[in-house]
Amino acid sequence: MSVFPAEDEILQKLRPLLKTAAEKLVEARKQNRFVLLRFHHDADGISAALALTQVIPCKALPQNAAAYTARDAVRDLSALHHEERPLVIFLDFGSGPESMEGLQLLHAASMEILIIDHHPPGPDTEKYASLFINPWLMEKSEKASRYPAGYLACEVAQAAGAAEIDALAHISCAGDKSNLLTVEKHHRDAALVLDYLAMHSDYRSSLSFYKGVLKSKELFQSLLQQAGEKISEITKEAQKQAREKQFGTVHVSMLDLSHLLARYNFPSRGKIATYLIERLPLDEPHIVIGYSGRFIVLRANDAAMRHGIRLNVLVETLKSSMASFIESGGGHPKAAAIRVREGFLKEVVAAFLDLLDK
Repeated sequence: MSVFPAEDEILQKLRPLLKTAAEKLVEARKQNRFVLLRFHHDADGISAALALTQVIPCKALPQNAAAYTARDAVRDLSALHHEERPLVIFLDFGSGPESMEGLQLLHAASMEILIIDHHPPGPDTEKYASLFINPWLMEKSEKASRYPAGYLACEVAQAAGAAEIDALAHISCAGDKSNLLTVEKHHRDAALVLDYLAMHSDYRSSLSFYKGVLKSKELFQSLLQQAGEKISEITKEAQKQAREKQFGTVHVSMLDLSHLLARYNFPSRGKIATYLIERLPLDEPHIVIGYSGRFIVLRANDAAMRHGIRLNVLVETLKSSMASFIESGGGHPKAAAIRVREGFLKEVVAAFLDLLDK
């Protein structure tokens, strides 16, 4: 039984997979197998990586994009070809349809793949992954998104013998705005600091550095203050620049992120949209559409969910009807993103608005 105060039907269904993952890590440690661990470079992904590296030595590398591309796979295969029976782990990414080409290549090379994620999976993820842990397999609804990858990784780590990782489970929930666990201010502060570090770090930043920052009171407070000030400033600018539209009872805030991203290097485009949606009226259906370059980020509030809005469903509809315009896209019912092909940003934004108007 978990020490983390969360237990429901979905978690009960996941427990056999969590136990199997823990056993796999323990066995890999005993056999001294080489482990490549890739984690999404945000508070949830970092928390997940910090949890698993307590039970098994890994080469841990951050993944800035939420997709594992064919290029990513070729790069990893070139580094892994000389290792005997390597284990590849993906945390907080790698489930979606946009990762299928990369996973297919690893599978073709007979790599053993463990994925711990909470994003809606693609149709072939289970076929390519040796072990796939995702609450969407147990419950195909927004309830599945409540289980951050960091929380699930903490469950696995605990089952494998790790201790004192309760804080990481809470930080992952704070970072992904999950209500699975009761999150306190110090958890939200830690998640914010990790997100701030991730935006300023590159692939050479180690997990030991993140762990050290969380333990360094003075540095932690300095980073927290800087992050808070930047968020306050950029959110005020976003509120000023957002253009309001209305489709029936749904309010839409359109935000051109180009100037904000050119001026600020924190937070990310997705976080900007999140902070903006959090400051809009809670009792009215609201959607934020942020766009720049080749990217569109989408956020919806709870009132929009009650209105029937599901951003991941809308994105999948767009991908089907605009396959020649859209490179990749996916996400959760309340948070999603689209990567468009060069020169088609306006057309895809317009098509999304058309969906809302129907």
